[in-house]
Amino acid sequence: MLGVPAPTPLVVAVDPPRVVHAFRPDRAFGMALDGHERGDTRRIYTRANIRAMASAGLRSASYRLRTELGVEAWHWNSAGHWSDARHHRGYWTSSWRTRRPIRVSYGYRLPRRGDTVDQAEDDGYSRLDDGRARTFWKSDPYLDPHFAHVARPQWVLVDLRRPRRVDAVRVRWGTPYATRFQVERFDGPSAIALAGHPPGRWRWFARARFTSRGGVQTLRVADRPQPVRFVRVLLTRSSHTAPRGSRDVRDRLGYAIRELGVGTLRGGRFHDLVRHAPSGARQTVTLASSTDPWHTARDRDPDYDQPGFSTVLASGLARGRGMLAPVSVLYGTPANAVAELRWLRAHRVALRGIELGEEPDGQLASPEDYGTLYAEFARALARADPRVALGGPSLQTAIPDWVAWPDAHGERSWTRRFVGELRRRGALRRLNFFSFEWYPFDDGCAAVGPQLARAPAMLAATLRRQRAEGVPARVPFEITELGYSAFAARAEVDLPGAVLDADAVGTLLAHGGDAAYVYGPEPDALIRELPHCDTWGNLTLWLSRSDRRIKHPTAALWAARLLSRTWTQPGDALHRLLAASVSPRAAVSAYAVRRPDGRLAVLLVNRDPRHAYAAAVRVGGAAAGPLETATLSRADYAWHPGGPGGYPRPDAPPVRAAVAGGTPVALPPLSVVVAVKRR
Repeated sequence: MLGVPAPTPLVVAVDPPRVVHAFRPDRAFGMALDGHERGDTRRIYTRANIRAMASAGLRSASYRLRTELGVEAWHWNSAGHWSDARHHRGYWTSSWRTRRPIRVSYGYRLPRRGDTVDQAEDDGYSRLDDGRARTFWKSDPYLDPHFAHVARPQWVLVDLRRPRRVDAVRVRWGTPYATRFQVERFDGPSAIALAGHPPGRWRWFARARFTSRGGVQTLRVADRPQPVRFVRVLLTRSSHTAPRGSRDVRDRLGYAIRELGVGTLRGGRFHDLVRHAPSGARQTVTLASSTDPWHTARDRDPDYDQPGFSTVLASGLARGRGMLAPVSVLYGTPANAVAELRWLRAHRVALRGIELGEEPDGQLASPEDYGTLYAEFARALARADPRVALGGPSLQTAIPDWVAWPDAHGERSWTRRFVGELRRRGALRRLNFFSFEWYPFDDGCAAVGPQLARAPAMLAATLRRQRAEGVPARVPFEITELGYSAFAARAEVDLPGAVLDADAVGTLLAHGGDAAYVYGPEPDALIRELPHCDTWGNLTLWLSRSDRRIKHPTAALWAARLLSRTWTQPGDALHRLLAASVSPRAAVSAYAVRRPDGRLAVLLVNRDPRHAYAAAVRVGGAAAGPLETATLSRADYAWHPGGPGGYPRPDAPPVRAAVAGGTPVALPPLSVVVAVKRR
């Protein structure tokens, strides 16, 4: 019978004089709170659930804005006013003067939407090809020179799904229309999923530049049909005309298109390849550079709600270092953002800062457009409160980097162009933190060992790259959503999720980051999202039934407690991160802190699912004295898959032990260990 292999010896060397960063746990460790299905706010925020969520020790909160992903306007307060009050429509501004508690808030679907797909529930549709002449897409008026003080071209895009023969385009204009525009084709593998693809670019058709006086235009763009998948209409000058009876200047700003077709001209007849239907599942996919946030009282999304500010504040989940609050930028107005800030200040909310928008790259917003909106909103917010910390852009995870279509100089870096736009507008000083989401592994069916082995290097490379691409050294990084994957997978509720969370927090702090917010403190049930394997999971600290009643803590909960209660001292006192190294090289990370009580604490993460290690901890060249350890491993947490009925057993707190001076610390496979020097 084969014995268990002996643990591989390692040396963890801590260099006390070398302080690489200083941080405060109440600020550095947080939770990301999100919107959910209708009625879930009431089911989630019960006394029992709030106690469970708070027990993670994550004492600040990042409020996530689901509406910004679903092409919806956010009524953060149901009390407020419409720009067209008589007809209950137009541009909404929530009231900051109301005294009634805000228990729940809602999103409103935008009837001038140009996107077939979105990043939330993906249950809307584009007005560019819905087959209805009375509806239309319209661009965001806040990107018009009237507000932006510079011309910001807008665009609409058609994805034919595969190369089709194209030589003509038909545009049924709305009001205002484009007086100058051009028609382009994409030369490259994908105009939508940009990360990881070789560079492509937009190129003119043989006949590309046109003028217009509105109405319906059928335009021949090539002498003969050519194979094309992606077609873009780039709008460069607006008529600035308004519908009859309009009294709002925003009605005449930007561009509007009622229907868009792409196809061929034969014998004077236009053959349209675009499927026109008021359904995202049946229409051809179209996307737009921006969307007018105009809407009506009838457009409320009945299926989802956001927890109201009063609900979050009453829970006490952001009682430590406060809340990072969002404002809607892509589908909002500066007036609504300012009113929100005034409400938060009037109610003496402890604010970590204001995050402007969410996932603009996922909506294919150009860095220049987002930078323009950021500058406009930041100026308005700073006028209302010059002390508030502002930041963004809350980018989606993109590996190896965030990219956009090449500009006129061939530049693809989303970050470089965003920072450049802020600099041109004199708004870079109002970027007080740089935020992004970190879900590094889309393939939840792949083996976790190779993924975890490269995880810290991936995050470290991303952080270094953002500095190289222009994020100023004074601007800290914040991971405003942290988890294993954006798709449900077993790793999220098993030990790999806990290992990744702990390692990501350590990596971020070691590279000067400010805060990481673990996504999913709310109790949630197991779901399946990946079709090519039978994996069930969710980003949650607490497994629950469908009614949000808790069944089990997950490994991520135990990891969060190790970070907030054992590695660091609870509270807001300053901790100093010391230089630490591991030799020989292995899938093990070490993060050492000098706590306010003077004790040394070392966070040790073994990412290897098969090999155990014995770590000799040396401090300043000498063996560490007696240690107290807390270990999360398979010995106390083991996942048993079973579809929606999967469960952990055992599911116990980390095991605590005393380690004599000079004795190596045991690092079981897939483990998170904290070793604290005894007094």
